[in-house]
Amino acid sequence: MKENKKHPKIAIVILNWNNGELTNKCVSYLKEIKYENKEIWVLDNGSTDNSLEFLRKLEDIYLITSEKNLGFAKGLNYGVGKAIDNGADYIWAINNDIIVEDKHILNKFLKHALRLENSFGVLGANIKLKDRTYDKISARRKWRLKDRFLTNTLFGVLLRKAPLFNKEFRKIYYNYFLDKPNNINLILVDVISGSALFFSEKSFRLINGFDENTFLYQEEYILSKRIEKFNLVSAIAFDCEVIHLHGQSTQKIGSFSYIEYIKSELYYLNEYTAHSNLTVNVWKIIRIFDAFLKEIIFHKLEKGTTKAILKYYY
Repeated sequence: MKENKKHPKIAIVILNWNNGELTNKCVSYLKEIKYENKEIWVLDNGSTDNSLEFLRKLEDIYLITSEKNLGFAKGLNYGVGKAIDNGADYIWAINNDIIVEDKHILNKFLKHALRLENSFGVLGANIKLKDRTYDKISARRKWRLKDRFLTNTLFGVLLRKAPLFNKEFRKIYYNYFLDKPNNINLILVDVISGSALFFSEKSFRLINGFDENTFLYQEEYILSKRIEKFNLVSAIAFDCEVIHLHGQSTQKIGSFSYIEYIKSELYYLNEYTAHSNLTVNVWKIIRIFDAFLKEIIFHKLEKGTTKAILKYYY
C-alpha cells in the first residue's frame, strides 16, 4: 500500500447494535476531529430496532450492514477489513459509547505510532469516566486468576473490603491497575481498554486482527497475547483522552452479556494461558458459585443464568 507520508489515511471504525441514537452522537463528535485524511466507518451489527433509520441519515460516513449480529471481534474484523481494502493506513476502532472532545486526537495517536516505529502494535487512549475522572481500566498489567477473583467475583470483592484481609487484598487488586503517570504521555503496558484501539494496517494484518472465537468480551486480553507473540508493544497515549459512557453499548443485553463473558473467559484460559486443566476446572467451580450468589441471593442476574453456565461448562 502506498502511504501518504504527511497525512496517512486513518479510518475510525464503530460497531452499532440496537443503539443508533448513541452511535449518531458518537459520530457527531468524530466529525469535529481536525484531520484531513480520515474516514468514519459504521457497521450496523444486525440491529433489530430502528438503528438504520438513524444511521442512514448520517452524512460523510461509510455505512456497512450485517444481516446478523457478528459479535465484537468478527464485526470489527469485517469493518476494519473494509476500511483497509479502501486504503486505510491506520485504524481507530472505538465503541459507540465513546465521546471524543479532543479535535486533535488523531494527530496525537499518529505521532506516538510513528515514534514506536516497527515495534508498534496497538495504542490505547486515556479513558475518562462520565465525571471526567481517570478510569483505572485504561492501563493494566497481565490479568492473573487472583486478579480476576478479586475484581470479578462477589466473594473477591468482599475479601477486599473485609477489615481482616483488607490491606493485603487491596494491594493485590490495585497492583493490577497502572496509575496515570505525571508528565508522561506514553507508557508501555500489558493490557489496554478494548473500547478505543489504534492500530496500523501493518500491525492489524500481522496479528491477524481479533480472534473471532469470542462473541463478546476478553478481546483486550487476547489482543495483548497476539501483540506479544510478534514482539510488538501495547502502549497508552495519555494525551489522547476520551470519555467512556461505560456499558451503554451493551447494557440492553442483560444476562446474555454475562454468559458470553463466561464463554470468552474459558476460551481465553484454554487457548491463551498455560493454566492446567485442574486450575481451569477449579475456576469453573468458582464461577458457578459466584453466578449462583448473584442470581439466587443478590438477584443481580436473570433467572436461569447459573443453569445456562452449568450447561455450557459441562
